[in-house]
Amino acid sequence: MVSIGIDIGSVSTDVVVMDDEDRILYDRYIRNFGKPIQASLNVLTELLQTYGSDAVARVAFTGTGGKLMARICGGVF
Repeated sequence: MVSIGIDIGSVSTDVVVMDDEDRILYDRYIRNFGKPIQASLNVLTELLQTYGSDAVARVAFTGTGGKLMARICGGVF
């Protein structure tokens, strides 16, 4: 199982994927180019395709767009 953390800011989105033993499996800095929600949806889609939705234990969002994304995706803020 993996946990996904996405920090959504006005300029960039930072992403981390960790395993059950808190090891970082993936991290990425993404420029939003004025579209933070779209950038976050794109990376989340990529991660779900890579790891499979059954392997994702939780998704947590932070930052200025975190609350909205948590409502859209059913994650936590």
